[in-house]
Amino acid sequence: MGFNIGIELGKGEPANDMIGAGLYAHYKFSNGLLMGFAFDSMAYDYEHPVNYVNINQASQALQITLHGLNNVVSPGTGEQVVDLVL
Repeated sequence: MGFNIGIELGKGEPANDMIGAGLYAHYKFSNGLLMGFAFDSMAYDYEHPVNYVNINQASQALQITLHGLNNVVSPGTGEQVVDLVL
């Protein structure tokens, strides 16, 4: 079981300033079968969306910035073939 965190900063177009975190868990059964689950969430800004959907906006209007949230659930399964010992 674990926790991950990530920050992606940069001059992205159109999305930038992506901050995310997630949880994951893996379990190994006695017969070598592996099962896992992960949940990841990332929030970000979407700069000037009107430029990407062909909407004419008056020059004196306030610039619009959207905020996005992306959630991903990932189940997984597999089989352990070799034990690797270092």
